[in-house]
Amino acid sequence: GYVAVNAFYHTALNFTGQNVGAKKYDRIKKVYAINVACVICSGIISGLIFCLFGKNLINLYSVNDSEGVYFGMTRIFIVGTTYFLCGIVDVTTGTVRGMGSSLLPMMNSIIGICGVRLLWLFTVFEAFHTPEILFIAYPISWGVTFISGFIIFLIVYKKIKKSSEE
Repeated sequence: GYVAVNAFYHTALNFTGQNVGAKKYDRIKKVYAINVACVICSGIISGLIFCLFGKNLINLYSVNDSEGVYFGMTRIFIVGTTYFLCGIVDVTTGTVRGMGSSLLPMMNSIIGICGVRLLWLFTVFEAFHTPEILFIAYPISWGVTFISGFIIFLIVYKKIKKSSEE
């Protein structure tokens, strides 16, 4: 899961930076779209593989513990099948960093990932204290971070396109 996501992050970062350096700004959107498509495919495939073989993996650590297997599989199902969202966040972050902006994606990640999860813990999880509710914080924080990150991507892209036209 993470290795593939991280590879697409670095790919987006490097190819975006190269295209900014070459002043080929129109290629940035293509680099972004291809990396998002790849990270969605790899995230969904790895999530499905973890769902299929999750019990075997969990039993390596938790033999004959039906409750442990249940919660492990619940986490795999909730987090594993939505892990592609984390990948989209990373690709968006890498693309924005490749365009020369590092502070905005850093702040977006801190607020979106950490802040949303803490808010979730002190509100929703506090009211509905179950592991399932805790696990749902992951895809929700990724979704929120992606939306704000995509807005940042559009703003930074528009800024560099405008500066190239002047």
